Amino acid sequence: DNGCMCCSVRSDLIEALGEIQKKIVQGHPLDLILVETSGMADPVPIVKSFKESPWITERMRYDGCITVVDAKNCLARLALPVEDGAVNEAEKQIAFADKVILNKLDLVEIDEAVKVQKQIVDLNQFVRILPAVKGQVNLAELLNLRAHDLAVFAEEATFAAAEQDPHFE
Repeated sequence: DNGCMCCSVRSDLIEALGEIQKKIVQGHPLDLILVETSGMADPVPIVKSFKESPWITERMRYDGCITVVDAKNCLARLALPVEDGAVNEAEKQIAFADKVILNKLDLVEIDEAVKVQKQIVDLNQFVRILPAVKGQVNLAELLNLRAHDLAVFAEEATFAAAEQDPHFE
């Protein structure tokens, strides 16, 4: 924590999560907390807050990172030059995402949408892409991702291996 914006936001987040946990203990149940990071390009400090604070994970879990990608402007944004030693924040957001909402598809031709989709997959081959117009997606697609739950990962890997087994029915 060096005083940068990400670190000060992270400190505020940890404090807010602590207050929420106090409310939970006092009998005020809670289904979920959604952390929306508009204007804050780097999702890593949010994840670090959960991963490095065991008292947070006693009652809460980090579910995943959802990134909204603007189909109309994505390729231009990804092509922007970056200073030496810096990273393209759009690339980082896509690479870190567990799910991408590919938005504004109504504003691009199909060939451009395919190029954007390919670029997303090139940056993150495991990400699930949800097509969207005006941000409209099924809410169920955004909840209970369990993207960092190793039990779910192991179950999916076991199922995938079983599908390859000729004895699997």
